[in-house]
Amino acid sequence: FGGSSGDDVAEHVATDPFGNILVAGEFSSATITIGTTTLTRSGGAFNDVFVTKLDALGNPLWAYG
Repeated sequence: FGGSSGDDVAEHVATDPFGNILVAGEFSSATITIGTTTLTRSGGAFNDVFVTKLDALGNPLWAYG
């Protein structure tokens, strides 16, 4: 994952029965890029959260924040 600046933290990681990897975390960067998806921070007092799914090889499938 790539953030612009600030703390970007993966806090929870799990796998599904197909070997896909699910990651949930938070970011304080203005933006964070996961694969081809760029998430933009809302700018509130708290960090924004993200959830992403990677295939078994670690390639991003989708990301939401």
